[in-house]
Amino acid sequence: MTSEKKKKELSDLLFYLSLIVLPLIQFVIFYIVVNANSIALAFKHYEYKGGDYVATPAYFDNFVQVVKDLLHKEELKYCLRNSVVFYLVTFASGTVVSLIFSYYIYKKRVLSGAFKTFLYMPSIVSVMVISVLYRYFCEDCYPAIVESLTHKVVKGYSSAKYACIVLFNFFISCGANMLVYTGTMAGISDSVIEASEVDGVNSVQQFWYIVLPQIYQTFSLFVVTGLLVLFSGQANMFNFFGLKPDGPEFYTFGYYMYLEIANDLNNYAKYAYLSAFGLIITAVAIPTIFIVRHLLAKYGPKEI
Repeated sequence: MTSEKKKKELSDLLFYLSLIVLPLIQFVIFYIVVNANSIALAFKHYEYKGGDYVATPAYFDNFVQVVKDLLHKEELKYCLRNSVVFYLVTFASGTVVSLIFSYYIYKKRVLSGAFKTFLYMPSIVSVMVISVLYRYFCEDCYPAIVESLTHKVVKGYSSAKYACIVLFNFFISCGANMLVYTGTMAGISDSVIEASEVDGVNSVQQFWYIVLPQIYQTFSLFVVTGLLVLFSGQANMFNFFGLKPDGPEFYTFGYYMYLEIANDLNNYAKYAYLSAFGLIITAVAIPTIFIVRHLLAKYGPKEI
């Protein structure tokens, strides 16, 4: 019996190792190895001497400078504000609105097919193409339409760029999540829904007590992965401004770091600073994601 028990334990251990070895290898190769140079850069300082950049140990100087800038630099205050705003917009659209419309489509209400096509369109057409079309609509078409209907002259995109970009991100975030939600809802047993209707359960109760608990893992996944927008997303700013934004009020963390590199590719001194910046964001993002995941698991809806 002891020998058989040890064989079983060894078999279970080998099975467990076979499951985790591939993810571990991927983590080591695609995060640690690929990013090793970037991580090392955070602890270096570059000076331009004799026609070339010379690296010297900086220890934690870059990290200290990043923290000081986060507290005092106006550009980074805009980054924080905009990153939070666009995360909330993406969450409201890509998670909450998509969930509500997905349930509407699942229940096969009036024009549900049209809503499905309309909201998924941004995922079919290139985001860059939609950005260009949207900008021209806001700049030229919208003012012309309003003027023809009300005989009042209004300004378009140029007078309300921030609001236009917020609205664009709200619309563009709907599509893909919605199809995943509707696909997951389609797997719910019809007999469960029919039984609830016989018991007098209304549509809101069906959604909260039956549908949402059964798709809650998918919902939680989108909420957690959506946090990436907060820490590294650029909110499609590049599509509207390229490398020349109209001012720091349009910066997000992701867009700011990209501009710092793209506008000064040969300045190695910035590489070290931005590497430290990225590590600090990672250090904040990882516990935040785990905390949100824990809260979602603890306080999620329960089936009746």
